[in-house]
Amino acid sequence: MYCIANKLKRIKLDLKSWSKHIFGNFKQKLGKNTDKLLSIEQMLVSQSNNARLNSWHFRLIKQRENMHLFNQKYWGKMARNEWLVNGDRNSRYFHQSMKARKSRSSIVKIKDSSGVWVDDSLKSKSYLLIHNLGQCMVTCLPLKLISRKC
Repeated sequence: MYCIANKLKRIKLDLKSWSKHIFGNFKQKLGKNTDKLLSIEQMLVSQSNNARLNSWHFRLIKQRENMHLFNQKYWGKMARNEWLVNGDRNSRYFHQSMKARKSRSSIVKIKDSSGVWVDDSLKSKSYLLIHNLGQCMVTCLPLKLISRKC
């Protein structure tokens, strides 16, 4: 048993060093990218027609987008793992995540066709009802006429 525990500890240390070597420190990489991007943008202010600076700027922006995409995928997988472990149980985690999802998916205010924000719940409900009913009347009626059998 002692032998297995030692092997697991060594594997853990090896995986940590491999992870740092392959992925590195995300915040540090992002900070370096931001610093380079700011310095290039300052140079571009004075030398806006420099093709080399423009291509470097473009590559740094693409690199930053890829870093954010990687980070988003990584944390998405981690959240999925957490959900798989604790999500289907009738646990505190499940109820907290459902409460957060409910608050995110509720409509607090809505912008009407004239561009005014409506935050009164009764007015927003009536606007949604009238707007969706009008859309249904416009889109549903011609489809019924077209799909009739001869």
